[in-house]
Amino acid sequence: LSWVCCLIATCIGIGWGLFLRHASARDRDAKEDELVKTTRENAELQRKILRLNKELEDRDAVISKQAKSLQTQEEMLDEYDRKMKVLQEQLLRKEAQRKQLQQALRRA
Repeated sequence: LSWVCCLIATCIGIGWGLFLRHASARDRDAKEDELVKTTRENAELQRKILRLNKELEDRDAVISKQAKSLQTQEEMLDEYDRKMKVLQEQLLRKEAQRKQLQQALRRA
């Protein structure tokens, strides 16, 4: 009878050990699966970050180009304003000369 009890205890011990080993393996597999999933998610996020950085660089280049174009347009407007002022001053001088000549003709 005692050897039967020892045999039963041994079987229970072996069964319990196998159960714990299997549970440990399942836990390890679950952790490995989670690690693989996290690694994939991180890789996807890195790709998104790289794509967004590229988009930002492209937009920055467009903005820089537009800023240069705007600066050129502002310079052209400034030049146009300077030329207009010169022409207005010339026109005012010519108008003054014309009035002087008209007065001189009336006196004569």
